[in-house]
Amino acid sequence: MAVGDEIRFDDPENQCFGCSQHNPRGLELTFRHVAPSEVETRYVSDADLCGAPGIIHGGVQAAILDEAVGFAVHAHRSHQRGDDPRADRRRIVTLEFSLRYRRPAPAEVPLLVRGRVANEEPPDFHAEAEILDLDENVLTSATARWRLLDDDAPHSGQ
Repeated sequence: MAVGDEIRFDDPENQCFGCSQHNPRGLELTFRHVAPSEVETRYVSDADLCGAPGIIHGGVQAAILDEAVGFAVHAHRSHQRGDDPRADRRRIVTLEFSLRYRRPAPAEVPLLVRGRVANEEPPDFHAEAEILDLDENVLTSATARWRLLDDDAPHSGQ
C-alpha cells in the first residue's frame, strides 16, 4: 500500500458500525493513507447522529476517533510489510482509549479526521486521533493503545 491510497474495508461480511460499506446504519468510514503511519478523511455527520441539537453525539465522535486510530494502525502495519492492509488477517483491538472534547463538533458540515501511530511496542501500538474543523481547529482528540492479537487469540474488534 502506498501513501495516498484509500483504505476501505468493503468485504460484504464486514458489518462494522464504523467502517463497513454494507451496514446501512453505520458510519461507512474510509481513510486515505497520508504518511507512513497516518491516515485522514473528511466526514459529514447526518443530523440523526446528534446529541445536543446540531452537535455530533459524543459516543459517535468516540467511534469515529477509534476508527481513525484503527485505520492508522492498519496503514502503519501495511507500510511496514509493503502490502494492502486488507491482506492482514491478524486482528487488532482497542485496549485503552482516552477522549477529550474540546469544542462542539457540528453535524452536517465537512470535518477532517486524522489518526496516526505515535509509537509501537510490540504487540501494542500507541496512537492518537483528532476531529478538526476545516480551519484545523481541534474539536475532539483521543489517545489509544491497540494490540495485535496472536492468530489463535479470540477475535473481537477490528
